[in-house]
Amino acid sequence: MTWHTHCISASARFSKFLHPPPNHQHHVYVRIPNYFSFPPILDIEIKLVGQALKTFVSAEQTYRSSLHQVVFRQSVPVRVHHLANKLQTTTFELQLLRVGAASSPLTFVHVYRPQWMSTVSSFVDEFADIIAMVTSECSDDIIVCGDMNCPGRNDSLVDMELADCFESLNFTQLVNKATRRTPNVANLLDVVATSSSALVSNVKVIDVDHISDHCLIIAGVVVRVPRPIITYTSRNIRAVDATLFESALRQSELFSRPATTVDEYVRQLNDVLTHLLDKIAPARTPPPK
Repeated sequence: MTWHTHCISASARFSKFLHPPPNHQHHVYVRIPNYFSFPPILDIEIKLVGQALKTFVSAEQTYRSSLHQVVFRQSVPVRVHHLANKLQTTTFELQLLRVGAASSPLTFVHVYRPQWMSTVSSFVDEFADIIAMVTSECSDDIIVCGDMNCPGRNDSLVDMELADCFESLNFTQLVNKATRRTPNVANLLDVVATSSSALVSNVKVIDVDHISDHCLIIAGVVVRVPRPIITYTSRNIRAVDATLFESALRQSELFSRPATTVDEYVRQLNDVLTHLLDKIAPARTPPPK
């Protein structure tokens, strides 16, 4: 599965998802919010990111104009974590998800910390408590992602307190270059950290130029996806008596009361043919294998 996160800063004029790479089958897109002077963007252009996508929006109730958004293919099970309603944060915004098959899911801890909401120290303390609570309640491997706004002493490090927190939790932080760039400064603000580094590979930080001053982070994540259920519906056309079918067709309303417009006639033709075929060659759907 390929995982993408995009952090849109207040200076960005619009948000946009990049088209997924063609050589990956499963995608999850995470959009981390910021605070805009205009209403948050809800009309995600899902068509841009391929077919059969669902949108999952988690709106924080405490803070204004704040949204976490996840867009994912139907082939990837994404659901709200059972602990989500039990965890209330005051120093950062939190979205807690489970991704993958029910037998071996991953827990995604999706974080956004506005700088005005807390000091780094108070954020790190509460974040550590949340992770401790999640790990005590379930045995999932955990992936943490998001804009933590904790820059370090150079553009390849996060704040020392956050780095020490990850180390104490036995988490590996996998982003090692600046994720926010302006003409005057570059900082590592957006992180991908995990309790099992074997789950995450090919972490890339991609400059998106005029879309945002935050970069797009892409990573491959090992997640178990349920086997798709495939069903087939068919008719035994060989069993149809062509003479009887033609006779029934000629006695139908297609000949006695044909529709007067092209659109109506197409609908009428479809209805009549379906009705006749249901009588002489019913559709059959065998149990899925």
